[in-house]
Amino acid sequence: MKGNVCVFLRGMICLGPITRAGCGAICITNGDRCEGCRGRISNPNERAAKEVLAEHGLTVEQIMNEFTLFQSSSEVTKNDSEERHLH
Repeated sequence: MKGNVCVFLRGMICLGPITRAGCGAICITNGDRCEGCRGRISNPNERAAKEVLAEHGLTVEQIMNEFTLFQSSSEVTKNDSEERHLH
């Protein structure tokens, strides 16, 4: 919405598509990547996110491993695995 170039197109990994909004895209606007500081959303558009990742040669596991600054990637992966088994 701010007219920023997609971080994936700049060769960086971005957690924005699966992160809670509200920060005003401060990092992206300043030329950095989104690090997911507001936390992961509970129901991301998985199909769309996987398409974006595939376009850039990335996997879901690679993105989930990026959630190390604000939450444990092993905890996120464990919770995601449990959620998938429940549905």
